[in-house]
Order: sequence, then C-alpha cells, then structure tokens
Amino acid sequence: MNAIYQLRLKNVGKRGGKKAASKSAYNSAGTKTTSARRSMAYRTGERTIDPESGEVISFANKKGVCHTELLLPPGPVPDWAKDRWQLCDEVERVEKRVNSRFFKELAGVSSPTAFESR
Repeated sequence: MNAIYQLRLKNVGKRGGKKAASKSAYNSAGTKTTSARRSMAYRTGERTIDPESGEVISFANKKGVCHTELLLPPGPVPDWAKDRWQLCDEVERVEKRVNSRFFKELAGVSSPTAFESR
C-alpha cells in the first residue's frame, strides 16, 4: 500500500498594486483588505488584531488547519522574528514595492491510504 503525498509552495504577497494574499479575506463591506497579518491569520486559522486600525481579524473557525510552523533561517535570529505577528508587521513596514512578497506558504498533504486498483 502506498501513501499519496502532495507538496505545494506558494508565494504570498502584493499583486497589481493591491495588498493581496487570500481571496477569502474580505471586510464586512465585502471589499478586499488584506495584509501580511491578515494573510498569516487566514493560513494559520488564528485570531489577531490589526495594530493600525484595531480591527479584529479572525479565521479561528477555519477548517482544515492541522499544524502551523514558522520556519526561520539557521543561526541567530532576532526575538521579534520568532513572533509571527511581529514578523508580519515588520514585513509590511519594509516591503514597499508593488510586487513585494510577504512570505512563502509551504503546504503538505498526505493520505495514509492508497487507492487500490482491482
């Protein structure tokens, strides 16, 4: 019996002059208002507060998030980089280009059972 495994690597960032990373990240008016922090909350299924607007960003009810982890380069890393929300805020502060990349999403999915042909 063989396991089925899929690995997906995706760039998450600004596109076309708009901050965009998650197609389903909309505010109550239905307009797209995404940021690195909102994108991270969506992918991790967590709740956070936007430090600029005070808006509560919550994807805590999102289904299908089994594990999240922040992968950092080896060696000494500043303490702020170990906190995903501080890291998102710093990325937003530094990345000003229209086509900036906030982060990379690495998603792996495996199935313990295989389809058998009969």
